[in-house]
Amino acid sequence: MAEKIKTAKHRRNEVILIGIVLLAAVGYMLWRQLAPTEPGGEVVVQTDGKEYARLPLSENAELDIAQGERHNHLVIKDGVATVTEATCPDKQCVHQADISRNGEMIVCLPNQVLITIEHGEDAELDGTAK
Repeated sequence: MAEKIKTAKHRRNEVILIGIVLLAAVGYMLWRQLAPTEPGGEVVVQTDGKEYARLPLSENAELDIAQGERHNHLVIKDGVATVTEATCPDKQCVHQADISRNGEMIVCLPNQVLITIEHGEDAELDGTAK
């Protein structure tokens, strides 16, 4: 009988521990999603591998990225950047999520446009390739 009580206490402790870990994980994910964007962030637009424009994320702006027949329309509003129009056939860049954090990007392969968020500070390496 003493063994059953010990087992029940052990299970209860495991459930409590799992609950705490899950609660901490959900809290962290919510904090990451709702945390304000760091000041000084910039939207960097590249076309054909060359820098086309660099705009502050803190100021509302619109930019037409035009290259001959190719066209993308970038909107920066309330610290978030998004592509609202594009001449590419699949419109994947228009359907990508808004970006606002360091390292996030919107890519339009047909139009050769890359839009990234930079904060002006060195990014930490998360791995090494040899």
